[in-house]
Amino acid sequence: MVDTMTGGPNAPIARVAALIVVAVSSSASAQPEATDPPQWFVDVQAHSTFLSALLDEEPLQMSYGVSGRVVRRNSRVGWYLSLDTTWWPSLQLDTDSEEEVFDGAAQGIVALTAGIEHPYFGDRMRFLFDAGLSVMLRDTRLDDRGRVGTLASFRPVGIRVPFGDRRALVIDPLSFTLLLPDLTGIPLLLFQFRTVISVEFGVGGAS
Repeated sequence: MVDTMTGGPNAPIARVAALIVVAVSSSASAQPEATDPPQWFVDVQAHSTFLSALLDEEPLQMSYGVSGRVVRRNSRVGWYLSLDTTWWPSLQLDTDSEEEVFDGAAQGIVALTAGIEHPYFGDRMRFLFDAGLSVMLRDTRLDDRGRVGTLASFRPVGIRVPFGDRRALVIDPLSFTLLLPDLTGIPLLLFQFRTVISVEFGVGGAS
């Protein structure tokens, strides 16, 4: 039998696995037995895909929007509801123009999502995931107002900068958002790399 911890082709993988087990065990043993009492927070957010559109030199990928959340959180986990609006260029072929091939009014959605978040690194960072339903806000040649779709978002690295009492500025330099705002016919699919800036406020007391 080959000792995979000391030799053989799988030795590096085994060492990495062992290190992960040790790190997880140490982290679990360092966690306090009790968490802080749950508290309520609200935040307002502005988001845009300007960074990815700039890097890819694709202005048609540009989108922007605002949202708000209501969060119930303790030191380990938070649950929340979010109301989000997102706007993006609606591509329409303009056969009467030689210069502007695509000429369309901006299309937008409003979305209601539910999510979970987890603070880490001493509450200086957090990740979150949410999903929910969206509704089209405008009629275009390609999309109809009122269409119901879905939305999901994942933000792995949110940087929290506390200021004052139970307030924080949160920056998500890169988050991943999947929008399916129209599921009829040929589905409309938008995969966005957003930058999000949030201002968070504690409300009320512990419950």
